[in-house]
Amino acid sequence: MNIMNDPSSLPTLPAETVLPPEQDNALSMSDYALRREEPKGHRLGGWCVDIRRYTHRINRLFKDQVYGSADAAEAMARAYRDAITAAFPPTINREKATQIRKNNKSGISGVYRTDTGAAGEWRVYLCTQGRMKRRRFSVRKYGEEGAKAEALALREKWLAELPAKFLTFHDYADTVSRQLHPELLDEVPDVLPHAPPLSDEEIKAKLAEINARFDALRPPKLKVRVRRYGPESDSYAVYVSDLGYPARRKLTTAYQGKQSLEAMLTKARKKITTRIDQLYSPAVTEWFMHEYGNALLDPARFDPDEGFIISVWVPPELVKHPSPGES
Repeated sequence: MNIMNDPSSLPTLPAETVLPPEQDNALSMSDYALRREEPKGHRLGGWCVDIRRYTHRINRLFKDQVYGSADAAEAMARAYRDAITAAFPPTINREKATQIRKNNKSGISGVYRTDTGAAGEWRVYLCTQGRMKRRRFSVRKYGEEGAKAEALALREKWLAELPAKFLTFHDYADTVSRQLHPELLDEVPDVLPHAPPLSDEEIKAKLAEINARFDALRPPKLKVRVRRYGPESDSYAVYVSDLGYPARRKLTTAYQGKQSLEAMLTKARKKITTRIDQLYSPAVTEWFMHEYGNALLDPARFDPDEGFIISVWVPPELVKHPSPGES
């Protein structure tokens, strides 16, 4: 017996507003970094958020089944996309221009020495607004250090003149980043390599905080299963899970042996109620047993060969406001 309750009565999930109040509604409904995954075979449908920032790929799937509908999953995916975009702005072109390539030998991006000419020369280049700027400085004319200094000075001048912009092809990411992180566009880097605004450890910590916040917004659910291990077995698997991310679950066994079916179901009832108390609260336990558990564990209705499995949305108010005296 498989049972799933109706999520239509659940309240709308809270979602934090991370965009400025003046943010255009059409922009907030952008499909930037969102991808719909339709149900196929055993794969459940959902909305996927997929964003690359610096060397990190941030990917998370919001399943329809978890949030009750495709619309609810999409709303949560958009909120997550907004939170990630607000926390991690795209790379800036000036910052990108100072990154060192693997074959660089000078230690400065866009500046290198060649053996061209009698004494060699230092060359400088910068790609800007679709065209390449290039200059060369002769070692014979300026001297070794002088030619290098001229190249570095010109490179720094070009960087300062380069109109700063976020490296993204999508209006949503560009507009949100300009509104939330305008100070990043005001920074004029020198020619030395610049680290990203956030270190790897800072990115991981901030991402963990955002994920924890959205984990907490998942609708509370409960899955309970009682099923015989095999046709001839006198033992029953009793499984209880909150279907969380990651799930808190526990599998125990209720033995019947020579006892009656009613005695075995009494054992199963005790294991189920104890585990729900641990996962949520006595208020949730009381609600579940009244709505589903008592009927499912009724010896007159329970089919030993079929057992039952039930997945239900838990009323959020019971989770937030446990019974008096519950710690």
